[in-house]
Amino acid sequence: MDRLQIVGAGILAGALLLFLWLRFRRGKKRSSQALPPQDEFLLEEAEISRPVAPGLIGQATIAASAALVEVPVKAADPAQAFARGTRVRVIDYSGDCYIVEPAEEEHQVR
Repeated sequence: MDRLQIVGAGILAGALLLFLWLRFRRGKKRSSQALPPQDEFLLEEAEISRPVAPGLIGQATIAASAALVEVPVKAADPAQAFARGTRVRVIDYSGDCYIVEPAEEEHQVR
């Protein structure tokens, strides 16, 4: 092997290590972005940001502290759907997502 091949192999190995290190760090950041405590948003209003189809999970945006938080949501009534922009109220937490109902419905705390 001549010097040029050795230098090229070193640069390639360094680039590969850098790529793997950056990929590992990005994966760690994503996994650390967990949902807030389950009861933090109960009875809060939210806006649907990704539509909720009947029986399926969508996304909603909730104002929390000084930031907007995206959380997974599904309808309290499995036959109900919510379009993007619909105002909803968080009424429960189940199975890693928040349960919502239309914001205009009155919900009593038990």
